[in-house]
Amino acid sequence: MRSATSTRYDGGEMGTVGSGPHVFFCQVDLDRSETYGGRTSRWFARTDDDSGNTNVYLSVLHLSGGAGGGPVEGLRVC
Repeated sequence: MRSATSTRYDGGEMGTVGSGPHVFFCQVDLDRSETYGGRTSRWFARTDDDSGNTNVYLSVLHLSGGAGGGPVEGLRVC
């Protein structure tokens, strides 16, 4: 997992999630896209960020296994 900005469900920026291991509760298609490194995905993982915000979202493009733009295998759907 690489450092990234966390967002609210509606896409508003919240805080940051640092690189390294992190707990993700589930993933959901938020009907909005994020592009990173030339790839685009509508899937976001729910987590608590390192800024103290709870139940925020991070594009799965920032997670190991999320490189294809679809859901991450093994992470349940919210």
